[in-house]
Amino acid sequence: MNYEIDITWRHMDHSPALEAEIRERAAALAKYHVAIERLEVTVEQPANRQTHGNEWHVTLKIALPGPDIIVSRDPGDDRTHTDVYAAVRDAFAVAKRLMGKRSDKTGGQQRRHEARN
Repeated sequence: MNYEIDITWRHMDHSPALEAEIRERAAALAKYHVAIERLEVTVEQPANRQTHGNEWHVTLKIALPGPDIIVSRDPGDDRTHTDVYAAVRDAFAVAKRLMGKRSDKTGGQQRRHEARN
């Protein structure tokens, strides 16, 4: 992985386990799309959402040649995002889809495929 990752924690303490999960998913993006220049991840637990428990917001900003890709996974009415790991998983899944659409438009030249034996 040859790009910088900046992780911001809002309204919560730093979590080494969650940071490891984010870095692992970021490494998977790097294998999928070689032109990533920078990744900014924000993990936020809204401070005033007491009645629904911990509903996590995850935002990714992926700097690529051309326009950046920004993914914001707000929970809305989706109770899945009471698990921070599910919110992170969903954000990275959307990012991967959007990056795939961009590489499809450029003829797939930005994807890196592993050699098959």
